[in-house]
Amino acid sequence: MRFVRVYHADPRTAAETVYPLAWLSGLSFGHPDELRALLDNPVHRVYLISQPRLSRRPVGYLLAQIIPPEAEILDLAVLPCLKRQGFGTLLLEACFREMTAQGVLRCYLEVRESNVEAIAFYLRHGFKTCGFRSDYYAQPSENALCLSRSFEKTDTPYF
Repeated sequence: MRFVRVYHADPRTAAETVYPLAWLSGLSFGHPDELRALLDNPVHRVYLISQPRLSRRPVGYLLAQIIPPEAEILDLAVLPCLKRQGFGTLLLEACFREMTAQGVLRCYLEVRESNVEAIAFYLRHGFKTCGFRSDYYAQPSENALCLSRSFEKTDTPYF
């Protein structure tokens, strides 16, 4: 994919970019102020991906919480019309680079049990099932599958 750009979002303006992407992707943070409050915390990182040939605006994002030696992926979304084109992988790889650079040894995430496409995506990227949360999601109520991925101390950031 030529001319793709993955970058950190400015926390002061990230909510205005992420919120519409989440909504268009079928995800929701509730009110935009909730997302702004979350992004005010310096442990949270927002990665955006853009493809200028497709859109002047970002086409996907990844929201992570990094508190070494652990991290958590809170959300990852790509516009539905652009799924399965490598954007999610590029976002995940950018996040992994920062995690390994900061000494993260394990990354966690939860995913809806019914989201088989996302589960397969994360398994392809080294995550393994590590648990289960009953009725974790609301609207609609659904169980969550817990996944984790380990990073070796010898892993070096691949820049």
